[in-house]
Amino acid sequence: MFSLNWLLRGSTPSLSGSSWVGPIGMELAQEEIRMVQLRKTQQGGISLVARSKLPYSGSRQEVFASPGRVRKLVRAALKRGSFSGKRVVTALPPEEVKIIPLSYPNSSKGDEQTILELVAARIDGKLEDFMIDYLPIRANPGDEDRLTLVAMARKQHVVELLNLLDRAGLEVMALDIGPAAIKRLFSSLPGASGEETVLVINSGREVSYLTMVSGRRLLLDQQVEFGEEPLLQHLCKALDIGKPLARKLLLENGFDGTDPPAGESLSIVGGQVSETLREIFKPLFLRLIEEINRVLIFSASETRGNPVARIYLLGSIASWRGADELLGSLLDIPVIPMGESLRALEQPVTDEQGGRVEGIRPEMVIATGLALRGMEPDA
Repeated sequence: MFSLNWLLRGSTPSLSGSSWVGPIGMELAQEEIRMVQLRKTQQGGISLVARSKLPYSGSRQEVFASPGRVRKLVRAALKRGSFSGKRVVTALPPEEVKIIPLSYPNSSKGDEQTILELVAARIDGKLEDFMIDYLPIRANPGDEDRLTLVAMARKQHVVELLNLLDRAGLEVMALDIGPAAIKRLFSSLPGASGEETVLVINSGREVSYLTMVSGRRLLLDQQVEFGEEPLLQHLCKALDIGKPLARKLLLENGFDGTDPPAGESLSIVGGQVSETLREIFKPLFLRLIEEINRVLIFSASETRGNPVARIYLLGSIASWRGADELLGSLLDIPVIPMGESLRALEQPVTDEQGGRVEGIRPEMVIATGLALRGMEPDA
């Protein structure tokens, strides 16, 4: 049986009626550990208990190769916030999880057995060496074919992470996946419609992820070759400059043509820096648009033509001024800029009196979504 308790341990309990502090949502990001904890109030709302983030003292691989360094890191991160308890919901790093869409026929064998047989034909290795879970996308009784997202991870990676966190003094309540956490958060935003479809672009250092959410359904999660480092390398080659200067050029000028912050001007190509950057990066953004258009076609087929209402741009590239405008100029869909995403992500977290709590940031999306597990319906 491999129900959605991903991947071991039971799912977190869902309580209502009384005030309850949820587990700590913990993301093991590429460069830092991120933690968020929420509270279910007596009025049924959600309030922020604590949040913190702490960079690694070295690469993630180096830190997590040492139980002592992990224990020290966890203690320091917990100390930075007023966290309650040491129960956590976390996720494996994305490079250790493979997520694939899988279409399969209605069968008397049942969904799990059918999925297991299809997955066995796709993996490189023995089935018993993997932990497998699935999220139904299309599973209506009348459908001829069913569709699901299958998540796979090597059992060795799962066991090693759980043992490592146990030795760090944490109690792992559930092991989730990043896309499910994103879905959980965005479907919980105030004003989110049960039928509304949104696309989340989470840009990373090397690659980005396109996550499609429709109401409370996770429709798709796809990795695309579009990341901060490849874009910086492209700029370095185009202008024949080093990476530090390329990064400075982007952060200070961006794509929107506005003046850089006072005292931080940088002129390489006169007053047309932003326009030059747009022209240099436009071919790479057009490749991203091709990938987006593919997932939009898939989304339309799964939502009976319900259009994508908006796109959220998160991650490192979202900090480049005008990146949202550049994407928006190439798409006929509103792209929500980083500032507006920030305000939207703060709204579901309020204090006991109903006031807004400053603290949830775009980079904390996955940690917040993990912290929400069991605190919202179908979460």
